[in-house]
Amino acid sequence: MSVILGLNAYHAGASAAILIDGQPVAAIAEERLNRVKYYALFPALAVQKCLDMAGLKLKDIDYLAVGRDRDANKLHKAAYALKNPTSLPDLLAVSAKRSVKNDLKTIMASECHVAPQELRFKQINVEHHLAHTASAYFISPWERLRRVQHRRFRRFCHGDAHTL
Repeated sequence: MSVILGLNAYHAGASAAILIDGQPVAAIAEERLNRVKYYALFPALAVQKCLDMAGLKLKDIDYLAVGRDRDANKLHKAAYALKNPTSLPDLLAVSAKRSVKNDLKTIMASECHVAPQELRFKQINVEHHLAHTASAYFISPWERLRRVQHRRFRRFCHGDAHTL
């Protein structure tokens, strides 16, 4: 049995979801439990609710998937910094502030009140926008996909489950 806990943490709409052997079995937004609209911290209540709904414990999680990858788009980030050198101190400060949120095993142990050694999952960081695409595609009946997305950087992809 393969258990994946998906998290949206430190971003508006903090939430958790559990997949067992690739099938979604539980998902809930933290704001539904703590009654704080647009909650943007660690979704500890959502994690526990998903575990309860799936009949699992934190030690049962094999993978933790997070829709944030600090290493994504490095060339675009470097190009932006070079074009905007006066913003470099702010960018470095934001990067340093975000780096403390990268060790989710320690954060989860603290927020969920368990010893870190009880957590055996491997953390998988997924680029944020790719996570949006995957969440729509993998639960759809489609065999192929096409994604066009523009936010700060242009993205375009097409393919199937193997290329996503």
